[in-house]
Amino acid sequence: MNQPYEIPYSVPYIPQETRKDLLRAFDSGIISGSGPAVSEVESLLAARLGMQRSLTVSNGSAAIRLALQVGKIRPGMKVVLPGWGFHVAANIAYSMGAKLEFRDVGIKTWCMDPDDNQDLMNTDEESILVLIHTLGNFGKIESLVDFKSASNLFIVEDSAEALFSESHGKPLGTIFDVGTYSFHAAKTITSGEGGLFVASESKNYERALLIRNHGMTPDRPYFHHVAGDNYRLSNLLAALLLDQIKNIDEIIFNRNRVYTSYLKEKLITFVARKKHA
Repeated sequence: MNQPYEIPYSVPYIPQETRKDLLRAFDSGIISGSGPAVSEVESLLAARLGMQRSLTVSNGSAAIRLALQVGKIRPGMKVVLPGWGFHVAANIAYSMGAKLEFRDVGIKTWCMDPDDNQDLMNTDEESILVLIHTLGNFGKIESLVDFKSASNLFIVEDSAEALFSESHGKPLGTIFDVGTYSFHAAKTITSGEGGLFVASESKNYERALLIRNHGMTPDRPYFHHVAGDNYRLSNLLAALLLDQIKNIDEIIFNRNRVYTSYLKEKLITFVARKKHA
């Protein structure tokens, strides 16, 4: 009997030049959580996202944990999340003792619509809101922008599935306090495992930089200013990303081509119906 053929939903695109980048990183002898490939990836992605700086991390889950730590999560703190999505954020927040609160998602975007949750905008309670940009989509987030500065809400954008997606010309993950991304093999660009953290304010970036590296600063190693962790991306894995970033327009074009072909054949509509059947 013939085995059924499975069509992969995502195939990583690794440019030929990547082999040279990997060999260069290997020959340099710098293979741990620092090095020229890490610095170049952070610089290239920050520029592409319109940010001053970015931080590579070991994976997308580490990026979310780092984001919650930057948001000063504590036991009993309320963390609001969409009721549907890949819930790394819920798992991590729960493990850190947070009080989870789930909200409905829209049937068209499968993301939470803040417009339907006005109470979030009118509370003095210090809490964290996690927006999951599922499948590169986003809810009606425009209303959050105006009130954000006057609230006690710390907003994390889980953009693991939304690297290079935009809302009104602004990349998702860069609109609110902090944003996180994933470089898992199923994502737009991949290092096998890896992730990225960005922050709109320098104080949040500096705090993340400290936590990511055991709470140490480069000028004073082995002195821990805070109780930090190790979320650094290896220089070898960073080398995998370089030529994908340099060829990102081609990657996005081909992904849009596949998406358009699914729309043309009405396959996406069929999948959506099956999910809501």
